[in-house]
Amino acid sequence: MFRSVASHSLLRRKTTPVSSMLLRLSHTATAVEASDRFRVVIVGTGWAGYKLLINGKERRDDIERALGKPVDFVVISERNHFLYTPLLASTTVGTLEFRSITEPVRESSFRHEQDFVLASVQSIDTESKQVQCQSTLSTDLNYKIDYDMLVVACGSVPSTFGLPGVTEDAFFLKEVHHAREIRRRILENFELATQPGVSEATQRQLLHFIVVGGGPTGIEFCAELYDFVNEDLTRLYPQVGQIMSLIDAGEILSMFNASLRERAMRKIENRQSMRIIK
Repeated sequence: MFRSVASHSLLRRKTTPVSSMLLRLSHTATAVEASDRFRVVIVGTGWAGYKLLINGKERRDDIERALGKPVDFVVISERNHFLYTPLLASTTVGTLEFRSITEPVRESSFRHEQDFVLASVQSIDTESKQVQCQSTLSTDLNYKIDYDMLVVACGSVPSTFGLPGVTEDAFFLKEVHHAREIRRRILENFELATQPGVSEATQRQLLHFIVVGGGPTGIEFCAELYDFVNEDLTRLYPQVGQIMSLIDAGEILSMFNASLRERAMRKIENRQSMRIIK
């Protein structure tokens, strides 16, 4: 089940038909220059960008009939995959493997191999309808991509709640490489805590895990880490203890209803090695 969790069938569930936007806009959109093709450039391969790509391709025939010309979908992104973020926390402790929550963008069957560009957007010229790009693979490689319609779906950046030191010292959990780094650091800290000459104070510091943010990602990571430590690592490292602190600016899971928040709070309070700091 998990290996196909990021499949197109899952993306089709409980979502609005984003491609209908293209159909509406296609009646008014005009290219700067007369062309025998219409190019839709999508910036980003997150939820919005990838959903638009899939829906647009599924309804390509309708869009092409409305425009009276062939339509090409071009994607610009710094990552070559769609990431099913709700399960990202599970990969930090090995409950799921990284490949099970990603969907390669190139498997979306582009008409031309150049229709996916692994690059970052440096600037957008709306007058000439061009996107200035820099290759993710080589900073010396810069180029422009023309568009008839541009959709910017770059996503967001994590919130630090204004806490000093978070940006400089903390691990963020938003991409696959973040999960890899966190998994490596957890295992390294447990190994280091067992080394000869390591004081109890240093050991406590190494095994005190602090999670900033009480949203779905923070709560899910705390739960995964707690289970991983208590079900797996304590068997391998029986002599070391650990503490988890969850720092939250307000109520945990504030976007959910009160009963769910209360249930999550009770579970956290029943775990002796976990505490919430507000």
